[in-house]
Amino acid sequence: MATTRKRPAGQASSLPPQIKPLSRDQDVFVRMIVYGEPGVGKTPFAASAPNALILDGDGGLESAIAAKSTAKKWTLDDWNDATEAYEYLKAGGHKDFEWLVLDSITLFQEKGLDMIMEDLVAQKPHRKVYLPDKGEYGQNMNRLGKFLRDIRSLPINQVWTAHAAMLEIEQPDGSVVTKMMPAIQGRGMSQKICGYVAVVAHLESVGSKKNPDQEYPVLSTRRRDGWYGKDRYGAIGRMPNPTIPKVVSAIEAKLDPSKATKGE
Repeated sequence: MATTRKRPAGQASSLPPQIKPLSRDQDVFVRMIVYGEPGVGKTPFAASAPNALILDGDGGLESAIAAKSTAKKWTLDDWNDATEAYEYLKAGGHKDFEWLVLDSITLFQEKGLDMIMEDLVAQKPHRKVYLPDKGEYGQNMNRLGKFLRDIRSLPINQVWTAHAAMLEIEQPDGSVVTKMMPAIQGRGMSQKICGYVAVVAHLESVGSKKNPDQEYPVLSTRRRDGWYGKDRYGAIGRMPNPTIPKVVSAIEAKLDPSKATKGE
């Protein structure tokens, strides 16, 4: 039978000051990935964030403009741009914004590999810019992982977008299952990057039952139909016509019911 050890009355705690009780911090920053097929509305959803800075690694912000987003953008054409943006944000630039958007991981990763190959061919002309080897892929994967860890550490709300891909996932027992996940190049990269954030949500267009010719976006963190999703807040579930303010409101309602309407 298990017993509980009790400290004698009047004896002070000997625990080091680094050990603290579980509690909600003063500032809780949302960090999420939203993924889906091109054209389902990932960019307008992410750009609905108030006072946002978009790190544009895609070059496709027309939908955000059409949705009348008030966000500002920083174009990422290569790893030099990514480093410059991070250094600016780290030095205090994050204080000028409420949200940081990376749109999208998938296409920026392709740009990153292009830069690596261009630099390589400049040093080794016998190499072909369109034939990367395992080393170049690995370098690009490691750069992406570090960049995402770096921006994740910034004290600012964040949403990253990605395309969707059917990926083979090895299970602990050695079996392999296929799931739809964020499209991130490299073995195990999608699972690893999903571990960097609190929310991973799939976005899709769903036909209206009343009007089959009309579609509307639905955000889901539920693991069903072979999709991967997670929600550490347990707040989102299935959300039709999602926006960042609606997501924030749902999370705040879960963390503190008195703030159920915040962000709407």
